[in-house]
Amino acid sequence: GFGRSSFSLEAGYERLAGQKSISENTQQLIHAALRYGFQGGVVRLDVGADYYHDKIEGADAGNYVIPYARLDFNLGTPGLKPFFEADGAVTPNDFRALTLENPYVASSTWLDKSSVDYNFRLGLGGSLWRSRFDYRVYAGVSVRDNHLFWTTYRSLSDDPAFSEVFQGVLVPVMARQTVTSFNGEIEFRPVSALKFDLGVHGYLY
Repeated sequence: GFGRSSFSLEAGYERLAGQKSISENTQQLIHAALRYGFQGGVVRLDVGADYYHDKIEGADAGNYVIPYARLDFNLGTPGLKPFFEADGAVTPNDFRALTLENPYVASSTWLDKSSVDYNFRLGLGGSLWRSRFDYRVYAGVSVRDNHLFWTTYRSLSDDPAFSEVFQGVLVPVMARQTVTSFNGEIEFRPVSALKFDLGVHGYLY
């Protein structure tokens, strides 16, 4: 940090490898994140981006840039603060991740793409009544590339014998999903040792 500004750089590496029937499956995920922050009188911001290089054995490498932002505007009153937020993530779809998502996934499934989320939120927040009452009201849009949807082998094949063999087994398929949301969140602290949270969220898929 220097003065009202701050700067950060982060890098990470993850390697996933299969065993036994998926011993030939490997995945390497390289992640780099850059952030710049500024504490001003009217605006407080943290902006930057996350870069992911996703290499799965036997598939084309994926390169993703996900914007990151936290902007709060000070209008002179703690009870009314507009804000804007942007973030996201890359989630591998290796066999371990899929079994954590759904224990009935077909054996040895390892998808050739990771799921990528881009999230954006715009709204108002603030503190009222001597900071005992905090609220956030905002709208959000999420674009989810390679989002997981689950189906059965029966729906993927017209062969009854094939379907019977894999009866009860689920298979992940991927498609883009866009979600619009409207959200309201309240936090109330009547005393320092007691807190109440209330949230209402509506989603359009």
